[in-house]
Amino acid sequence: MNTATGQSENTKSSFKYDCDDLVSKVQLELLKNIEWEDRYAKYAEAIKSNLTIIKNNKQRFNEWSPLFLYMNVTEEKKSGGTFSLRYRGQDVAKLQVKNGSILIST
Repeated sequence: MNTATGQSENTKSSFKYDCDDLVSKVQLELLKNIEWEDRYAKYAEAIKSNLTIIKNNKQRFNEWSPLFLYMNVTEEKKSGGTFSLRYRGQDVAKLQVKNGSILIST
């Protein structure tokens, strides 16, 4: 047993095998269903067309650890001005730049 982590090498090996197996299954499913490629290509195009707006809007905010801004792909393909404010990964507010003003919702 590894005294630093409290896990046996056998448990680590089993976990790695399970993860590898899951990755393989997901890759096979993705190859069978290419619909996701089209969907995300459309997301990428929409975001690319709003890239200047997104960058300009994001620069209006400061980030201090452990608070960080994240961009939601679905929101950004629509507006280019909505961000998620997260505290240690937990969503705590939505920040939206609209008509030059910043709107905050929780």
